[in-house]
Amino acid sequence: MSGGSGFVVPDSHPALAGHFPDLAVVPGSMILEHVIDAWGGPCGTIPFAKFHLPLGPNQPVEVRFAPAREDGLVAFSCRRETALICSGLLRIAPAQ
Repeated sequence: MSGGSGFVVPDSHPALAGHFPDLAVVPGSMILEHVIDAWGGPCGTIPFAKFHLPLGPNQPVEVRFAPAREDGLVAFSCRRETALICSGLLRIAPAQ
């Protein structure tokens, strides 16, 4: 699977309440949940993720995936327009 999809976290999302109240920032764990959802297939873990820039509410993000590698890892990136928000590796769960 390659390609990607996108997401937006609205400013009304309950996870943002109290999370840097003067300058709302989407929690990294929420971004990674969206990466897993965007993958859409079976996955195991995210063994590596790096956050490059903060993401605010109502900012559209595009999630992109590279082709799966032989070792079962898939590289991903999350971008807001041309700005890299985060990148990392997603481990694909073995087929059952």
